[in-house]
Amino acid sequence: MEEASQTPEIQMDAEGLCREEVFTDNRIGTIHRLTPVTANGDVDTSRQVQYIEATQIMIPGGALPLNFEIPADSLQAAVEGFGTAAQQAVEQTMEELRELQRQQSSSIVIPKTGMALVQREAALSSCHESPETANTGPVRVDHMHLVCRACRRPG
Repeated sequence: MEEASQTPEIQMDAEGLCREEVFTDNRIGTIHRLTPVTANGDVDTSRQVQYIEATQIMIPGGALPLNFEIPADSLQAAVEGFGTAAQQAVEQTMEELRELQRQQSSSIVIPKTGMALVQREAALSSCHESPETANTGPVRVDHMHLVCRACRRPG
C-alpha cells in the first residue's frame, strides 16, 4: 500500500518573480527595490516596482527589526520618504506591542483556592508591623494552610 506524501509541494510562482536590489546608507537602514521580471528575466512592465525598507530600533528587550513597504515611484522618492514611513512603522509596531502586553497581562488566571491563599498570606504579612518582626512573614504549613512566623497565628 502506498503512503500519501505529507510534504507540501514547494514551487516558485513564475508569474510573481522579482529582481531584488539592495541600497543602504550604511547608517540608518536599507531599501530593497523589487523589480518585477518575467520567467526569462526581462523586466515585466505590467507590474509595479516595490520598495521595501528595513531598519531597527532599540527597545528594552533589544533591537527590534522593522520592515515596511513604502509607496514610491523611484528610488529617490523611497529615500525621501524613508523617515516618515519608518516613524509610522515604529508607532504601529509599538501599538501592537502594547496590545500584546495587554492581552498577556489579562490572560493570568488565579484559581479560587490559590487566590484565597494569596489573600491570607497578605493578611499574615501585616500581622506584625514592628521592626524586629517586619521580615518574618507567614510560613506555609501545607498547600492550604499558613501561620504567622512570629506569633504562630493561623491565617
